[in-house]
Amino acid sequence: MAPLPRFRVPAMQELHRQVRFANRQTLLRLIESAERAASEIDADGVYTEKQLSRLLTGFTGAGSDDELTPGAAVIRDLSTLVERLCHDTGYALDEAPDGALTTTDLMERWSVSRKTVERYRTQGLIARRVASGAGRAELRFTVSVVSRFEEARAASVERAAKFERIGDDERARMIHRARRYKRLLRCSLNQSAERLAKRFGRSHEGVRQVLRRHDEEQRAQAHGAPIFAEVIRRDVRMRFDVLEGARRGEEPAKLSKLLGPTNATRRQVTHMINTTRARLLRRLALDAPTVPLFGHADARSVILAPPAVRERLFDPNATIDLAAARATKPLTAEQERTASNAMLYLLHCARAEIEELATSTPSATALDRIETDLRWARMLRAQLIVSQLGVALKSLEATTPLTTIPADLIVAIGRVVDRHAPFHGGRLAAATAVAINRYTAGHRRAASSRAVATVRDIPVERLAPSTTWAIWLLPPPWLTRFLDAAGDAEAHIITRRYGLDGAAPATREELATEFGGTSQQMARLERAASRAAHAAAQAAESRSL
Repeated sequence: MAPLPRFRVPAMQELHRQVRFANRQTLLRLIESAERAASEIDADGVYTEKQLSRLLTGFTGAGSDDELTPGAAVIRDLSTLVERLCHDTGYALDEAPDGALTTTDLMERWSVSRKTVERYRTQGLIARRVASGAGRAELRFTVSVVSRFEEARAASVERAAKFERIGDDERARMIHRARRYKRLLRCSLNQSAERLAKRFGRSHEGVRQVLRRHDEEQRAQAHGAPIFAEVIRRDVRMRFDVLEGARRGEEPAKLSKLLGPTNATRRQVTHMINTTRARLLRRLALDAPTVPLFGHADARSVILAPPAVRERLFDPNATIDLAAARATKPLTAEQERTASNAMLYLLHCARAEIEELATSTPSATALDRIETDLRWARMLRAQLIVSQLGVALKSLEATTPLTTIPADLIVAIGRVVDRHAPFHGGRLAAATAVAINRYTAGHRRAASSRAVATVRDIPVERLAPSTTWAIWLLPPPWLTRFLDAAGDAEAHIITRRYGLDGAAPATREELATEFGGTSQQMARLERAASRAAHAAAQAAESRSL
């Protein structure tokens, strides 16, 4: 199920907080009020909390008259409010009014792209979020909402329908000229986009996006040829320099020097680290099957209690070669169900906590909890993938001799694990068999061009999602390699933090309870271990020169 959108307007978030536990009929009336309000609110006006409360609920409420919110921002957040209210009520597909339209219906009705429909949703085209079964959610647009939007924005809809997208030939000509502008005129990406926009009769931003996407695609290739040098904003680079320094165990006083002559305090450095961690978490795509059971108060103590999901988990630093992969055995039905349920529950928890993170001052404790849950989910995911490798390789090698584990095979099995919903019945092996059949067919068609892994050992990082949600949560390679340089207590803290002993990873609060200290003491021990390991890694590198 796609994650719920986040509020951008504090007043709208507070309104939702106040009404979310009202009875179902009240929430359904509020959904209808919000849909009507989208056409009544003046995008160029400003509104107080009391005005918004009166407009949406019919009551003035106890809000402030001091905080003014632009109408355009309110309209944008109405979509978020309605989606969340639908989620709160458990709004089902069969409750949608007759004639309700899907996103695809609107694309055909207006001859526009999906991206255009999404843009309209921020401009007053309100959708209801409906539960369609199998843990999935869809969007439905009522006829009245669509009619009001068409009436209010007829010119915009008509203009979008006439818009012609940039075709492959036109894109190729733009890229060819951009290379010339860069080589002969030393134009930047923005300057090239400005010239090309005038020449091709396109918008500046549209051309800029074409050039930006082209360079991103080229950088992702082993021998790509981007046109322009990658520009990283100074503040972004600074944030990641500070975060990387924190991973090396450096103290905030030292990290403050990375910020230049700002005399940043320890509190400011810690705030920068935490807001950067929160930004990274908010960018994650953590879509996964879910069930209402995950929202129960005792779900964590039940779902994560079995030893199978807490002990003897897949070693985060192990490698698996072809011979070992062939010998892997599938988990039993109970083990598979338990591990898969736990993985999906941990992702559910992480996704829910990310949505609740404060924008300006994210809680360090909450961040630690989220990151630990994601590490744990990653270990369970790796275990589920490995359990399918033996059967998958046996099926594949029946037609294709292998000397290494194909990297894209790991990706294919990973997709199956991500989509598997154990609470609906069925074994992982059945879905894996279907995926392997498709993979084998594609393997035959593209045998001459498909690349496989070039090493016999596949590091466990290949068992993590192809997105980046596991990358900065992993222990740095130098940390695990040179952990012996740290003291016994510090090394043990790192081992428990990252689950290096095969046990479930632990938060600092859990370690404080386990060792009889405080979270701050655990953090200091962790930093000391990181500093010692990093120093040993640097010393080893110096000796090798």
